[in-house]
Amino acid sequence: MGALLADQGADRSGEDVAVTGEGTSFPPSATMCHKCSTKAVVIMDGCATCLNCGYSKCG
Repeated sequence: MGALLADQGADRSGEDVAVTGEGTSFPPSATMCHKCSTKAVVIMDGCATCLNCGYSKCG
């Protein structure tokens, strides 16, 4: 069964996985989020969006 689990992990290697908490790295261009105080705000689809807490501000 261990080999089966390893194979399932290999199938998921192409997926984007969101990791939060300690040790998380965000793009160098990210800016500070005023809601969660993490440097994780990036522009996505024209909106400033925090990759850590999900806060979004368009405009």
